[in-house]
This record gives sequence, C-alpha cells and structure tokens, in this order.
Amino acid sequence: MMGKNLARLTPVLALSMLASAANASLVNPSFEDPQIAEGEDEYFGATGWETFGNFGGPFTVADSTLPVSAHDGSQVLKAFGTSGAYQEFSVNADDLVTATAWALNNSEDSLTGAQVAGVNIEWFNSVDVCTRDGGGGCIVSFGSTIDASSTQDVWTQIGVLGAAVPTDATLARVVLITGAFTGGGGGAAFFDDASFS
Repeated sequence: MMGKNLARLTPVLALSMLASAANASLVNPSFEDPQIAEGEDEYFGATGWETFGNFGGPFTVADSTLPVSAHDGSQVLKAFGTSGAYQEFSVNADDLVTATAWALNNSEDSLTGAQVAGVNIEWFNSVDVCTRDGGGGCIVSFGSTIDASSTQDVWTQIGVLGAAVPTDATLARVVLITGAFTGGGGGAAFFDDASFS
C-alpha cells in the first residue's frame, strides 16, 4: 500500500519532501537561531555554523535591513570581504552530495569587481587533513555562484548538485563563501535557506 501511495506523488511534492529531508541535517539552515534581540539588527556569527574571514567573519542580520524579505524566516547571513561559514558531515564512498543555498546581491551593499558568492564542498579524510588530488592540491567541488553582474535584490539558488565523494574522503565541508578571488571587489553577499543532502 505504501508503495502505491508513493508512486502517486506528483514530482513537485516529491521534490518538496526531498528538500525538507535535506534541510534536516543542517543546523540552523535559515539562520533563525538564535533570534536577533528585538531592537537589534545584527548578531555576530550564526549558531551551528563555523565562521571565518575578514573582521571575524560573517554575521546574521535582520531582513528588515534589506530591500527585500529573507528567502525564509526573518534573518539572513551576511558575508563580506573574503569570508564565509561552514558545517561538516560524514560521508561514504558511494554517496552523491548536494549542497545549496539561496544568495542575494543586495543593491544597498552590492557585490563589486571580481567578488563572487558561492556554495562549495571541501573534502577531508579526517577533521584536519583535506583529501588531495593527484597533484597534491585539496579537492573542492565548486558550485554555481552569483557575482557583481547578478541581478540585484533577487534571491537565486546556487550550489553543488550530485558531487561524487572523492576516494578516501570521509567528511564533506559545506561552505557558503564570498570573496574577490581573482581581483578587487567589495560589498557583501547574503545567504539564506541552505540545504545539504
């Protein structure tokens, strides 16, 4: 009986169920915890996320400071300069990994120059040792991005879809990141409603 009912699910409903399951493994995927205190606009860091980068890394901001609403809830993650946030997950050799987030190029603090915002997956074979490729470099699965040319004030879903776990990797680090990695740039990227599966 269960199989017949599942077979009747519409594709949209099935994708919705998969997205809900994916979010279950991330801590604070929409940056709502802890709530920003009433009367405050910012909270340094984001519960459940490790942060890094310029001036202590990104922080959570109330969507009331944006020209558009948060993608989900009432708070977003603001990453500026070269900064970001990540969470780590155990993976198996036969896994396919997807990590996404919604990103915003905010007209009031827009991306400039060569600045990009992306979702990447960094692979590790222990907590401190990255999985290396044949040339000795760390393996990173780069996802889609937004940049200074992206439409402002429109949430865009970006990320890595179906990345195969590299040989010897046991951890996937999901990274929301911004920076001008090939030249100058400024401004801030905003992230919301991240997912991992």
